[in-house]
Amino acid sequence: EESSLNVIALKKDEVIDTHTSARDTAVYVIDGEIELHFDAQKYTVKKGEMLMFKKDTQHKVLGIKNSKFILIKI
Repeated sequence: EESSLNVIALKKDEVIDTHTSARDTAVYVIDGEIELHFDAQKYTVKKGEMLMFKKDTQHKVLGIKNSKFILIKI
């Protein structure tokens, strides 16, 4: 898997099920608010905020509001 940059739209209460990424990843929220769940921890990421995590980290994403975010795999 190569580096990539994607814009993702997620509706309120929509879930991207648990998965891992083969690359280190950064998530930057353009609009709205999402939650990223890592095992027993969860992080809320709002418009204008960024969260980074290491490859092979199991996670899922929940739309707290209708949201758009940039997903950068490095």
